[in-house]
Amino acid sequence: MFGPGWLEPICRIHTIPRVLLLGLGCLAASGCITSSQAPRSGETISIEHVDRRSRLRAAAIEEIERPPKVVRVLPPPPMLAAEEATTFVAGRTVRSIAEAHFDPAIIRLDPPEAESGPVSTRAIRGYVRGRLLLAAGRPGDAIQPLESAVRDGAGDTALRVLAIAFDEIGNAADALAIRRRLAARGSANDRDLRSLGRELARRRRSEEALAVVAARYLREVDRRPWIAADAVRDLMRAIEASEGADAASELREAVLVEDDGRLLGDLPAAVRAEYLLLAGDDAAKRGRPILADERWRSAALQGGIDPAVLRPRLIWSSASLGRDATMQEMLLESNVVPTGVDREMFTLLRDGGVALPELREALVERILATPDDLAASTLLVSLDPKRAAEIIGRMDAAAVPAELRVALVDAAIPGGPRSGVVMASGVVDSTELLDAAVDRLISAPWRDQTLLDALLDERLVESATDTSLIRAELLRRYERPGLAADALAAAGASIDDPVRRVVRIRLAADVSDPAGVLAVPDAPFDASVEAARIEGLLVAGEPELALAGATNLVVTAPSAGECWAAFGAAAARFRGRELDTAAAYARAIRLGDRRWSTRIGLARAVRRLGGEVEMDSEIGIVVGMVAEEPAFRPLVEADRAIASGDLSTASRLLDGMLENPEAREEVLVRLVGVWQATGRIANGRRRLESLLDRHPADPVLQDAVFALRQSDENRAGLLEALRIESAGALSGHPRRRLELLLADRPEKDAERDRLAGIRLGHRPMTVSRDIDALERAIGMEDSAATDRLLPVVSDLDPSVLAPRQRRRLAMVAATLPDQRGRRIVDRVTNWYRATNTPVDVDVAAAVVRTRDGEARWEIFEDLRPAAAATFLDREWSAVGRSRFDVDPTAAADLLRFALRSPDAGTESGGGLPRTAVAVAMAAGGSSELVVSMLEDGTDAGLDWAAIYEVGGTTWEILAAVSGDASLLDRAELAISLLEEAVADPEVDAATFNNLGFALLEGSEADRERASMMLDRAYEMDATNPSVLDSLGWCRYLQGRNDAADPGGGLALVGRSLRARSAAGRPLSAEVLLHYGDASWRAGRRTDAVAAWSRITEATLRNESLARRLAAFADFQRAVWGRVLADPRSMHDRIDGRWERAAEARLSAIAEDRSPPVTPTWSEAGEGVQPASE
Repeated sequence: MFGPGWLEPICRIHTIPRVLLLGLGCLAASGCITSSQAPRSGETISIEHVDRRSRLRAAAIEEIERPPKVVRVLPPPPMLAAEEATTFVAGRTVRSIAEAHFDPAIIRLDPPEAESGPVSTRAIRGYVRGRLLLAAGRPGDAIQPLESAVRDGAGDTALRVLAIAFDEIGNAADALAIRRRLAARGSANDRDLRSLGRELARRRRSEEALAVVAARYLREVDRRPWIAADAVRDLMRAIEASEGADAASELREAVLVEDDGRLLGDLPAAVRAEYLLLAGDDAAKRGRPILADERWRSAALQGGIDPAVLRPRLIWSSASLGRDATMQEMLLESNVVPTGVDREMFTLLRDGGVALPELREALVERILATPDDLAASTLLVSLDPKRAAEIIGRMDAAAVPAELRVALVDAAIPGGPRSGVVMASGVVDSTELLDAAVDRLISAPWRDQTLLDALLDERLVESATDTSLIRAELLRRYERPGLAADALAAAGASIDDPVRRVVRIRLAADVSDPAGVLAVPDAPFDASVEAARIEGLLVAGEPELALAGATNLVVTAPSAGECWAAFGAAAARFRGRELDTAAAYARAIRLGDRRWSTRIGLARAVRRLGGEVEMDSEIGIVVGMVAEEPAFRPLVEADRAIASGDLSTASRLLDGMLENPEAREEVLVRLVGVWQATGRIANGRRRLESLLDRHPADPVLQDAVFALRQSDENRAGLLEALRIESAGALSGHPRRRLELLLADRPEKDAERDRLAGIRLGHRPMTVSRDIDALERAIGMEDSAATDRLLPVVSDLDPSVLAPRQRRRLAMVAATLPDQRGRRIVDRVTNWYRATNTPVDVDVAAAVVRTRDGEARWEIFEDLRPAAAATFLDREWSAVGRSRFDVDPTAAADLLRFALRSPDAGTESGGGLPRTAVAVAMAAGGSSELVVSMLEDGTDAGLDWAAIYEVGGTTWEILAAVSGDASLLDRAELAISLLEEAVADPEVDAATFNNLGFALLEGSEADRERASMMLDRAYEMDATNPSVLDSLGWCRYLQGRNDAADPGGGLALVGRSLRARSAAGRPLSAEVLLHYGDASWRAGRRTDAVAAWSRITEATLRNESLARRLAAFADFQRAVWGRVLADPRSMHDRIDGRWERAAEARLSAIAEDRSPPVTPTWSEAGEGVQPASE
């Protein structure tokens, strides 16, 4: 059905010669077609080589001419091995599939009846004005006239344009609602349906999206086939997202045969290629290599598919069909370095007994002629590592490229771990080769326990070849730093060897020993050693030392790419250094650093910069260059596919990079996310487990499989499996994973502590180990261990510690019970004081934890806070908020000190200033303290007006702060702050009103003062609704409740209600209660009942109490960063008391009792009774 002749109608070409199909395979494999390998200058090609190429070409043509026949039954290609074969009953057409998803209740295919009557001039005018504004690029201004046109009868035409305007301003919800309405009426055009279907799919409204997309196809299939083809693309995405791979495969098969291929021909070439590729994948998974081969070759003809994606597929199909010459010709034509999937494919061919003799010998000749032919050497290493190793002996040692040296390691691996380690030790003479050789040993087909046993074998330790470097690096990677240090210490080689120094740095970094990192000699100077030192300081947790060292390093070695990469890695940890980071990584790449870590670092830095990178800058040029590199391009294209929602393409591209050890971690982060988003976790796990079967010692793959298994419901089974594995494992990885799994199980603290103790025991004795051991003893309440370790830690001199060690020392000491760590914290604090170094938040938190009361604040007097420097540094506001539950006063002192921090008023400060004042008030702080904090903040440069979003005068700021105090139920504090505010002669009516109203519930003197304040406010602004209500309530309490009194309570509160209504302001429950009580006193009982009823009706209309309480909690988090006051208490004071009071009054009336209205002052005696009572 899908033979070569089938390509003619699809691709609209007349003939496809068989030889073109051969060239097509080469195109798919390499991205270029050449009749022969072009000779380099000064190079002659042997007659044997020419004959071999000619024989291969002739044999390949003959293979293509023969009818295809399955010769070998091979497992599915590696990238498809974890996928389940699709199962569906073929036969349905695209039309029948679309009709099955069409729903007339959602969308109507028939156009609506024409509207009768002319459209008004006003409607036409509004529509035209809206269209003109939209065309002028002012969609926001276009909305109002278009809405008016719709109301005036402009109909669906205006609605359609209004939806476009909403799209332009980002209001997708309103645009969606309009298009739903148009679709239901049958008046939606193609643009409406396309936008509606895609928006519904984006919102995961699968059934509705399918109905819309299916209707779009059905409406256009007989009228405009090219639009129907576009609808098929959306239908495919929607079906795959909602119904899975089987349904998508069925639709894809239907598309391939629909209308003799014309529907497929109407699709864009890239889409045709994708459908053919996926159809070939389906055939391969079902064990049909002939069909798979034809579809993949057809996909290659369309273009647009990455050669790295097609190459292993075509190799598999050619091998299955016995086209060995075709395979060899295809690979020989390629100048592309094999990808990870290629290597997997070669392993499958070797296991299947596929011999490629002509290709091997041709590659040997290429390598001997040009040793730096990376494509040929990598290909030969992948196909036949032993043969690659053989030719090294025939070459000048100085000319042997790194890939061929690593081939010796590959060749030695079949002899077992000991053979591989000895060989690796003999070829390594650089850090790059060390990492490559160790990656090969880790990726070998043995288990990690087998490898580690061999590393400790006396025969290997005492081997004539010094294996200490390889053994140390391997033991380090398997989290056995003590054993790694022992292996390195027993070495007989010079300690000045650069590779040995790098391994020493890495070992010290892994155990958080910055002193050990710095102790490694820096002479003779070697750029790779110093770059590793910077990376080691970062791993050891000392970014400040790393950045300082990197800054000096790029001055010392400005032309070393790895030094600039180290500077980029250090700068990337610091806030505000994004541009420096990107520039450093770009410079490193321009200087020749092609490591994956460098390219990934650049990508992350550019992502943080957003759109700030100019394409003609050094950064922009390098970004463009890296994006086109064959090895890195798949990752870039995968990121683009993820961003566009094309997760299937992203999955294919990422899968092809899994065999690259350098890229694997970065690839897995994306790939696991894609699997989760597409619901293919099970398939992903099978894929990783298949890789792990080939590389059982790889820690990255082990961690990825562990992460996927954590999402399973059988966590108990995983826990037990890890216990068994870790019990006898030499590797530290199983115990680390077991610790992670136990982290959320408090009942397993003892087991987790035992594992942590084992991990500590594997570390050498360092300052960091002592501090960590003390922390563990404190956490487990092990008094004996605490007593043993405390003298050791107490003797540490803060002046000789690294910056982060000093901070950690104070943090751990502060957790000692009974403030036993106070002396240690004081010594650290005194170091900051003596050196005039800004105090970090961790040290300040330790200070407040080890001191009480006034003494706590006094120690901060001559210190200054430091800003959060790195992205991992905790913010002052977050630390203070977290301390509030334990010790509110300590939290207040800490945040008060933090107000002097350089970043206190910035976005990175995390809303510190307002949080600090609120915490101080919530902790019981006085008005004097609050005023002092405001003054300190002003001195530190804080803009309180911007923080509280008020005017810049002192009285306005004090009034705003008093509002927070009132919300925190600090009524007296709020009054005190308002008293400070009204002392200003410029104060406004609202502030007088707030103070006056707050004083109404006070003593007799307060009441008199309240009346004066409210009278003053009324004189200043007699139309303010709040002033009217407050003064009216004051008159009510004074007993002026005659309905005819124009200055009485009822008249003033009534004016307040009318003013609020006229201004469109909501009527609060409090004001309604005031009006109801005043109306009852004035004899207007119907008005009173109506006002109280409105309060209870509003309560019924409001959301549930739980949601209202959640809203009060959310409000506090938004304003102060956390909940400082009980949401129920806040609700009761703001809304609840008035609601209960209204219900009590209405209940009394229903029971023929007098309602308990608020008593006047003369009735209450000493004080007014609250209305809620």
